[in-house]
Amino acid sequence: ELARDARALDDFIRLGGNEDSANGAALQAILANASALDPRFNSLIDIFGWRKKAGQELGPSLDLDRSFQALHYLFTGSPYQGREPQCFLLHGGRDIGLYQREFKVRAITSSQLVDFELALRPIDAEELMRRYNGKAMTAADIYPSVMWDRGDDEARNFLCEKLKDLKRFLERARAINEGMVMCVR
Repeated sequence: ELARDARALDDFIRLGGNEDSANGAALQAILANASALDPRFNSLIDIFGWRKKAGQELGPSLDLDRSFQALHYLFTGSPYQGREPQCFLLHGGRDIGLYQREFKVRAITSSQLVDFELALRPIDAEELMRRYNGKAMTAADIYPSVMWDRGDDEARNFLCEKLKDLKRFLERARAINEGMVMCVR
């Protein structure tokens, strides 16, 4: 039913998709059987690419690799905190359980995704680099801390590419009125 109706999925996540509820258990079953879902309801920000490793190619997905905490820091000014919607890479949305009983999975509704996409619109590569401070990021232990203060352009270019990928992913999901599921491993 949820795989056929994006609005029903959005309501399901907003109204009770936490791990302590029957909806949470149902959503865990859906996540475990993701290959059966209609791709229109399967946007995923997957920090370390577990779907690619599992050989699954379902719907829009994005692997932010090692950039997730650095981008969060540059969006929010904080290593772990921040206001919604800028904080959605590390928290926000609704916890919906654990992937493989270890990695927290969060759902962000289609309306929250729109808020996140709108909040990131003013941040282009130039603005991201204005916020970039390798010494401060290393001192704040932003993962991977050995990368940010090396004095070369590799880290900066990497973050600009990942920002571009993230914005393109959010724009596509917004255009088709999707929410997203996120997992940081």
